[in-house]
Amino acid sequence: MAEMDQLKSELEKLGYVKFEMKTRNRIFVYVPKSDRTLEMDRASEALSRVGGYRDTSTSAVTTGGSLGLIRFKNSSFENLEVAFKPDASKDLTTDEHESLSAYFTALKFAKPKTDFTLDDFKGVKISVQTRFSIDDLFNKASKGWIQSSQLHAERLHRTFGRSGTFVMCQRTQSDFVTNISKKAEELMRKVGKSMGLDKWNPADMWMVKSNLLNTNFDDFESIHELNGFLYDNFKSKDIIGVSLKQAKKTVKAEVYNFRMGHKPVELDRVPLSLGKRGFLDSIDGFIFYNNGSSIVLRSFKPTADISAEIQGRFAQGGKVGYGPLQEILRECSRTHSGTKNTDILKAYKANQTKFLRDIYKRARLLDNRLKSISEDTFIKEFNKKPANKKESYIVSKVQALETIETLARVSKDEVECAISKMISYASSSTDISSVFVKVYTR
Repeated sequence: MAEMDQLKSELEKLGYVKFEMKTRNRIFVYVPKSDRTLEMDRASEALSRVGGYRDTSTSAVTTGGSLGLIRFKNSSFENLEVAFKPDASKDLTTDEHESLSAYFTALKFAKPKTDFTLDDFKGVKISVQTRFSIDDLFNKASKGWIQSSQLHAERLHRTFGRSGTFVMCQRTQSDFVTNISKKAEELMRKVGKSMGLDKWNPADMWMVKSNLLNTNFDDFESIHELNGFLYDNFKSKDIIGVSLKQAKKTVKAEVYNFRMGHKPVELDRVPLSLGKRGFLDSIDGFIFYNNGSSIVLRSFKPTADISAEIQGRFAQGGKVGYGPLQEILRECSRTHSGTKNTDILKAYKANQTKFLRDIYKRARLLDNRLKSISEDTFIKEFNKKPANKKESYIVSKVQALETIETLARVSKDEVECAISKMISYASSSTDISSVFVKVYTR
């Protein structure tokens, strides 16, 4: 019905996103319960320019609810009605948001001109694997989640819309996701990798051609073989893993682990630092690359083992935990030796003065700022630190020092290789990670 479509368009211009057709001539608009009266008043005033008026007669209240209806006169919308209903929206769980995006994406592929209303799902054949129903998700989702899922669907359709029909698989009720995840975990253990599944592939939804849903993953004998299978099927647009981030306004679709899309790592002129504010005045160390990007090395909780946090264009905020960091450093240098936080604290408590003198001597070889400070001054300044800060400083600074020491004695190529591995790990792009698409707002 052309007039109803036009009326929906007018309502969308006012910012409404959740609609349901109750009859051929009546549309229900869902808004937060607390805003229902305000929104009814706002909409009736805005629609007055196209003949809309508020009707609170007995018949209008009976059919439209306690606030009545917006009806029209002297307008192409005559005989149409708008009712406002309370929206039972709550925060969606992660699985629910992923499932809502899966439904919206399936709808967009099946009906490209969709308005993403609940009615658009009626009479349209779509395939979504999840334990949640679209009716429950739609009624629960807030405006923000509806818009996010709509943006996901539109972006994925622009990118892959010509690739045919997919089944959208979300982990809560998908044998495909269960089987590929179990196999990937098994094959990573086989090569001694203990990283989480999301570091192999952070897909929240898999777009899969129906003929590949029953793939026998037991046939794969190595993680590289499995990744090769996913690479080939991504290339042919038959299996696409999708990482979904809540979207607002402009949305990007970026491919990872396919044809090396990352900028090569190049060390800055001064690549290593034991603290921007000086060795004594900070708990961190830094690796600088690509004209200003950096990796900070420090404990992120008191006396905890350090992590490497990427600060730059790639994997902003992504971290490499202590275990994976040590593995990367050992690949870079067989002589690397890292000391756990508990062992550091044990040695420090056994003989604090001896421990501090050793740290001073080692750090002085790498940090010219310490050459203007005597050993005794170094210890005296350290002892001025608050008691509750000393142990946190010792753990973080010693482990950062160990990392910088290793990188300082290997070649430039080896340092750049280590940085690449850190970036790759932090951005789910390790040497055993598989191809996926990240859909997000930059």
